[in-house]
Amino acid sequence: MAEKKICEQCHDEKDIDLFRKVTNQYTGVHPMSICKECYNRNNEDRKRRQEEEWQQNAEERKQRQAYQQQSEEREAVRAARKAAWEAEERRLPESNPTEVTYHAWIYAIRKQGSYPEPTERSGKWLIFLSAQSIDRYWAKIKEAVEQGQLGEQTKVSTRSPASMPPEVRRKKEERGDTRFVVCVYTYDYADEADVMRVRQVLKELGIQREIIYKADADTRAGSYGADYTPKYRA
Repeated sequence: MAEKKICEQCHDEKDIDLFRKVTNQYTGVHPMSICKECYNRNNEDRKRRQEEEWQQNAEERKQRQAYQQQSEEREAVRAARKAAWEAEERRLPESNPTEVTYHAWIYAIRKQGSYPEPTERSGKWLIFLSAQSIDRYWAKIKEAVEQGQLGEQTKVSTRSPASMPPEVRRKKEERGDTRFVVCVYTYDYADEADVMRVRQVLKELGIQREIIYKADADTRAGSYGADYTPKYRA
C-alpha cells in the first residue's frame, strides 16, 4: 500500500508520490510539506502577483514620467513668461501701451522742475482713448509730464488684464469697452487753479472733449463708474 501524507496547505491526504522531493543537507531527500498541486498553484499565484506588481509599477513609472514631463513643460512656460516679463520691463519706459501685455501700467515721472507733494486730496484727470489713438496721445502726455508741463506723474493702462479690478474689467468687457485710460495726476483737487492748468495743457495736447477728474480717495475706496461723483468735468 502506497505511503500517504497530508498536505499542510490543502489538508488532503495524498500519495507520497504526489509531493515534490527536496534535498536537505541534514535530513537528506524528503517530501515537501505541501503537495505538487499546491506547489504549482503557489508558483502560478506568485507569478501572477509579480506580473500585477510589475504592471502596477510600470503604470506608476508612466504616471511619474508624465508628471515629470508636465512639470518640465510648466517650468518651461514659466521661464518663458519670466523672460518675456523681464524683457518687457527693460523696454517698458519707452514702450507703447498697445505693445505691453505683462505689466499693468506704464509710468512717466516729471524730470524737470518741482511740483508739490500729494495731499490726502490728490487725484487725476482720466482720459479714455481707443487702441487706435492711445499710443500717439500717450507719447505726447508722457513728454509733457517729463518736461514739467503737467503734474508729478502720469500712467497709462496696457493690454494686461491686471490694470483694473476683475469686476471692473468684466463689466467693461460685457459692454464691449476696449479703451485704454491715461491718469494725469495733480497733488490736490482743492487747488482748482492747478487742476485747471493741467487740464488746459491737456487741451493743448489734443484732448479737447470733456473728461473727468477723480479723487484718489474714490479709487482707494473701490469706487468706479457711476459709484462716485467726479470732482471736475472739463
